[in-house]
Amino acid sequence: MRHSIPLLLLIISLMGASACGDRNESSSDRPATNTVPVTPTRPAEPEVSQETFNVVFEDLNPQRYTVKGTGTIIKDRDDLQVNMNMTKVPRNRRITQRIFNGKCPTAADDANGDGYLDFAETSETLGQPIIGLDKNINTTTGGRGVFPLSSSLGKYDYRASGLVSRIVVDIQSVGADEGLDLGNSVVVIQGLPTFYRLPATVAGLEGESALETLPLACGKVEAVIFKELVTE
Repeated sequence: MRHSIPLLLLIISLMGASACGDRNESSSDRPATNTVPVTPTRPAEPEVSQETFNVVFEDLNPQRYTVKGTGTIIKDRDDLQVNMNMTKVPRNRRITQRIFNGKCPTAADDANGDGYLDFAETSETLGQPIIGLDKNINTTTGGRGVFPLSSSLGKYDYRASGLVSRIVVDIQSVGADEGLDLGNSVVVIQGLPTFYRLPATVAGLEGESALETLPLACGKVEAVIFKELVTE
């Protein structure tokens, strides 16, 4: 009986070692799996439909007026909004303001060297008037030339809205096939009171007097680029 107990313990010990070996073998025999890290996908950014443009004016004929002002144009799908804040313009009168599909003139456009940039000299640089910023910006004739009225201090604020689709049709009707390309356009402020006197060398254009059409200020329409704010 004394010899049977150690023998029984030895058999149990050998059985346990065999079981551990089986477990280790089965674990090592399993095929290795490669874990590929999954990069979370960034949700698609929504399509940006709104475009914002700023207009900052510079004088063209400062010997008469040093016009100051800024403008904002917002294009949101088929909606167009125009805001203008102007100072130091002729007082108590309708101020002609229009968008042209060209560039702002420079001193190099003063062909006759008289010190004035008149409309006849600058018309080629300015291009065609495509939007009259009057009481109806949808068409060049719909607003009937009713432009904003300046105050006794030579200031005015202007707000107008229209439809891009209607404006494009109107632009194409006057031969500007490129449509509404605000990034390549300028806003021009024109006209002096009738009591002003200009040199005989200053000319108008197309039956309009030099006083009515003299460009006072021009502002390039520039797109506003909104940068994404990245936070860590």
